[in-house]
Amino acid sequence: MIISVEISLYPLRTEYLRYIQDFIERLQSYPNLHLRVDETSTFITGESELVWDALKKETTQTWEEAGQSVFVMKWLLGDLKAN
Repeated sequence: MIISVEISLYPLRTEYLRYIQDFIERLQSYPNLHLRVDETSTFITGESELVWDALKKETTQTWEEAGQSVFVMKWLLGDLKAN
Protein backbone atom coordinates (compact mmCIF):
# COMPACT_ATOMS: atom_id res chain seq x y z
CA MET A 1 0.00 0.00 0.00
CA ILE A 2 1.39 3.40 -1.02
CA ILE A 3 1.12 6.25 1.48
CA SER A 4 2.26 9.87 1.59
CA VAL A 5 3.26 11.89 4.64
CA GLU A 6 3.83 15.62 4.99
CA ILE A 7 6.21 16.37 7.87
CA SER A 8 7.26 19.59 9.58
CA LEU A 9 9.95 19.40 12.26
CA TYR A 10 10.42 21.98 14.99
CA PRO A 11 13.44 21.25 17.22
CA LEU A 12 13.15 23.33 20.38
CA ARG A 13 16.78 24.45 20.18
CA THR A 14 18.51 27.63 19.05
CA GLU A 15 20.54 25.72 16.42
CA TYR A 16 17.38 24.11 15.00
CA LEU A 17 18.38 24.23 11.29
CA ARG A 18 21.13 21.66 11.77
CA TYR A 19 18.69 19.10 13.17
CA ILE A 20 16.17 19.70 10.40
CA GLN A 21 18.83 19.27 7.73
CA ASP A 22 20.18 16.10 9.40
CA PHE A 23 16.66 14.62 9.51
CA ILE A 24 16.07 15.37 5.81
CA GLU A 25 19.47 13.97 4.79
CA ARG A 26 18.83 10.74 6.66
CA LEU A 27 15.44 10.34 4.96
CA GLN A 28 17.06 10.97 1.57
CA SER A 29 19.29 7.94 2.15
CA TYR A 30 16.31 5.57 1.76
CA PRO A 31 16.34 4.54 -1.93
CA ASN A 32 12.72 3.31 -2.00
CA LEU A 33 11.18 6.52 -0.63
CA HIS A 34 10.36 9.54 -2.76
CA LEU A 35 11.03 12.88 -1.02
CA ARG A 36 10.09 16.41 -1.93
CA VAL A 37 11.39 19.19 0.30
CA ASP A 38 9.98 22.71 0.39
CA GLU A 39 10.39 25.70 2.71
CA THR A 40 8.15 24.45 5.51
CA SER A 41 7.78 20.70 5.14
CA THR A 42 9.03 17.48 3.64
CA PHE A 43 6.79 15.13 1.68
CA ILE A 44 7.51 11.39 1.73
CA THR A 45 5.85 8.82 -0.51
CA GLY A 46 6.42 5.08 -0.54
CA GLU A 47 5.27 1.66 0.57
CA SER A 48 3.59 2.01 3.96
CA GLU A 49 5.94 -0.40 5.77
CA LEU A 50 9.02 1.41 4.44
CA VAL A 51 7.64 4.83 5.39
CA TRP A 52 6.63 3.67 8.90
CA ASP A 53 10.00 2.01 9.50
CA ALA A 54 11.97 5.03 8.27
CA LEU A 55 9.95 7.50 10.34
CA LYS A 56 10.17 5.35 13.46
CA LYS A 57 13.95 5.19 13.16
CA GLU A 58 14.58 8.81 12.13
CA THR A 59 12.18 10.51 14.56
CA THR A 60 13.77 8.52 17.39
CA GLN A 61 17.26 9.52 16.27
CA THR A 62 16.20 13.18 16.07
CA TRP A 63 14.85 13.08 19.63
CA GLU A 64 18.05 11.41 20.84
CA GLU A 65 20.24 14.07 19.18
CA ALA A 66 18.14 17.23 19.45
CA GLY A 67 16.09 16.57 22.56
CA GLN A 68 12.67 18.19 22.66
CA SER A 69 11.34 18.45 19.11
CA VAL A 70 7.86 18.71 17.63
CA PHE A 71 6.90 16.67 14.57
CA VAL A 72 3.72 17.68 12.75
CA MET A 73 2.62 15.01 10.27
CA LYS A 74 -0.26 14.64 7.84
CA TRP A 75 -0.87 11.14 6.48
CA LEU A 76 -2.58 10.27 3.20
CA LEU A 77 -3.44 6.92 1.68
CA GLY A 78 -2.09 7.06 -1.85
CA ASP A 79 0.60 8.71 -3.90
CA LEU A 80 0.69 12.46 -3.19
CA LYS A 81 3.03 13.09 -6.11
CA ALA A 82 0.41 11.64 -8.51
CA ASN A 83 -2.11 14.34 -7.53
